[in-house]
Amino acid sequence: MFEQKRFKFRNSFMKIGLCLLLTACSSGGSGGTAALPCATFDCKGMLNNLGTNIMMPTINDFKTKADAMKTAVDAYVVALAANPTETTKRDAARDAWKLAMATWQAVEVMQIGPLTDTLGVLRDKIYSWPVTNNCGVDQDVVFADTGSLSNGTTDYVLAERTRDRRGMDALEYVLFNEDLNHSCGTSVPVGWSALTDVKAARATYAKLAAADVSAQAQILLDQWNGTTGFLVELTQAGSSASRFTSVEAAVNAVSDALFYYEDETKDIKLAKPLGLKANACSATANNQGCAKEVESPFSLTSKENIKNNLLALQELFLGNKPGAATALLGFDDFLDALGGDSSLLKSRIAAAIPKVDEISPTLKAAVISDKASVQEAWDAAKLVTDQLKENFLEVLKLNIPGSAAGDGD
Repeated sequence: MFEQKRFKFRNSFMKIGLCLLLTACSSGGSGGTAALPCATFDCKGMLNNLGTNIMMPTINDFKTKADAMKTAVDAYVVALAANPTETTKRDAARDAWKLAMATWQAVEVMQIGPLTDTLGVLRDKIYSWPVTNNCGVDQDVVFADTGSLSNGTTDYVLAERTRDRRGMDALEYVLFNEDLNHSCGTSVPVGWSALTDVKAARATYAKLAAADVSAQAQILLDQWNGTTGFLVELTQAGSSASRFTSVEAAVNAVSDALFYYEDETKDIKLAKPLGLKANACSATANNQGCAKEVESPFSLTSKENIKNNLLALQELFLGNKPGAATALLGFDDFLDALGGDSSLLKSRIAAAIPKVDEISPTLKAAVISDKASVQEAWDAAKLVTDQLKENFLEVLKLNIPGSAAGDGD
């Protein structure tokens, strides 16, 4: 997975170089006659709207909810210490996790700038899925409980652990998993057998993990804020204040982020549980094997994750929430301005939302008992991504992301 990310981001840098070349070719010489897309549309205005009114508020909201999650997990730890059978504070911590995850799923479709720098390290610290390691988390539960690593001499620091042993996915495992056995099969984690209270040990780890997510959310917010923050870079693309040497390069970067909906939502969150990808899962009796491939198997929020990805895609495309009193600049306006027709993509996105809602009661259960509804959601997602790769990119003269270029689905 990390190798795929390296390819993806290398491709993004190559595209910025192509934009530089395109700028040079169109600005001088008898051979440079093609106009740049943003020459006939207010791309800076669109970037300002998307960054200021959609992306930045979403990142702010995630930070607020990450802090609330930390507070709720702290309260759960205190309550559990006083009453080993308590569930009220535990449920409040779970609800806080769900709220934070709902906003994070919107951020997932906004992976640009700080979240793609250094091959996505910051993003993976917050949420490493689809790279997860439940066995590794169990081992870290032991380390957190004892306060040291297995050699007994090194202090345990969660922030120094690998990304698949921390973040929102690891928190889901320890907060929602009712099975108090470890997930390591026959390889018992070092020190596991000495744990006297697995539930309390997981709560201790959860407290550290929630604090770490809150800290990473602050880092993300800080990198967007300020006079030299990424919001300035995005809205001042083409100037010396920005990493983007042209407005088109910045627009391409935002366009790349939208393709999360194809690369992750359609091709992993839906296609893998359906068994549509080669070696995706083992379709055992009642599709139980494929059901294990859902994104959030313990909280059972996989369907909600998909819907929140889709709602974020819709808002970024429209430039505002659907039905907003004031329509602001979005990719739909850009598409129409260049002679395209945004109505088909608008309608396909809108039509995909109820198809996700019709998955019932959860994605994990539907894969087993109502696979047809999941297939319909995938079919609707494909109609959206087909339109993204065809009319959207072609009319706007945007580069197709490397991750989507060879995708025949």
